[in-house]
Amino acid sequence: MLKYELRNRRRLRTSFPHVLAVSALLVILFPAGSAGAVMPPAHYASVAGASKIKAIAVVKSIQVMERTKRSTYKQVVFELKRPFSDGVPKTFSGTCYSVDHAWQEPGAGGTIYHYPVEGATVYVTVAAEGGTITSYTVLNEAAEREFMQNPGKIRYGMGSAYLER
Repeated sequence: MLKYELRNRRRLRTSFPHVLAVSALLVILFPAGSAGAVMPPAHYASVAGASKIKAIAVVKSIQVMERTKRSTYKQVVFELKRPFSDGVPKTFSGTCYSVDHAWQEPGAGGTIYHYPVEGATVYVTVAAEGGTITSYTVLNEAAEREFMQNPGKIRYGMGSAYLER
């Protein structure tokens, strides 16, 4: 019995460095995916400013594409009221994330959440047709007028637009 225990103990001692080496190799070869970090506000402003679609539009429909424990992924269809960039189609769509339920726990990171409502008039930017909504700003009649009269003063923040004073 003693011989068996000694042999197994030696085996364990010699296998530990191998396990350690293999673990280190796996960490080097397959690092964990990087978490989406919160970026500086200038990053979000830049992404919205570079979007192909910039427009005042009305939210026509919202379709839930996926619900997870972290968020709800939605496709939003818009009807154009006034374009602020070239080539904006009469109807266009974009996608966004929302946290719609108390049981959803958003993770840490740089995701901007939008909460579209059917019938709302919004100033919206979309990376490209069917792509990510990069800014979403609900407008009342006065704000809509201001945006239309001052397109050169439109600036972007973290997921929304505003008029420079």
